[in-house]
Amino acid sequence: RQVAGWLVASEEKMIEPLIHRIKLKQGEISFALATGSCMTWEAYQRLVGQYQGLQDVLDMVDNMLEEEKNQD
Repeated sequence: RQVAGWLVASEEKMIEPLIHRIKLKQGEISFALATGSCMTWEAYQRLVGQYQGLQDVLDMVDNMLEEEKNQD
């Protein structure tokens, strides 16, 4: 049981910086969208898609962490 607890703590140490980096990237994308830096419709669509993809990843990680938390 103690090993499992260590493994979860180790995973959290890896996941937290990943979540932070994803949110930073989302912030950069939001700023680019808000400031009108996209010169074409395609560039705008690409940034919106990237933002949504990152949000999907955050939602998946959140769901996985919630499921793991509920198993304990």
